Amino acid sequence: MYLTCTEMMKLGQLYLAEGKWKGEQIVSRDWVQEVSTPKFTFEPSADLWNVGYGYQFWISPYPGSYRADGAFGQITTILPEKGLVVSIQCPERGNFDQVKRALHEHFLMEL
Repeated sequence: MYLTCTEMMKLGQLYLAEGKWKGEQIVSRDWVQEVSTPKFTFEPSADLWNVGYGYQFWISPYPGSYRADGAFGQITTILPEKGLVVSIQCPERGNFDQVKRALHEHFLMEL
């Protein structure tokens, strides 16, 4: 998919709203629950982002959160307990680990 940051936010908002868009249920609540439940979990490591994996969504290290990662530095994190969606786009050719760490340390941990 080719999405703008705004489109990524909209997709995240759809999942945050348990599949509803403008009051209409367009994705089942069961599916939202299914994709945000870990199917695989990983041993704790230095990479705090490797928590688990659902169906095309990574489980994030924040309570109840999960995210969609793109191949080139796109991240959309859904934080249901906070009622927030956070999307970023950045070039992965740089130091993407540094970007993930900064996002974690300076933004997501502060919520």
